[in-house]
Amino acid sequence: MKQDMADSKLLQAPAPSRVAPVSTPLSKSQKVHYPFWFGGSASCFAAAVTHPLDLVKVFQLSQSSGPDPESPPPESR
Repeated sequence: MKQDMADSKLLQAPAPSRVAPVSTPLSKSQKVHYPFWFGGSASCFAAAVTHPLDLVKVFQLSQSSGPDPESPPPESR
């Protein structure tokens, strides 16, 4: 009886794996062609986001406390 149970466990198929199939790179005939305006819209978006950030950076750097203009210059040797 125990032998029959052991044999039945050996004959059972393994559980299916949940690994995703590997995708192959697109061949030259299957290359995706994006509309030409995608590049222009991406550059406009990048400029609209980075320009204000750069302005804030420059403003903060120009407002940082530097050497006091009324103090005498440091002595040189």
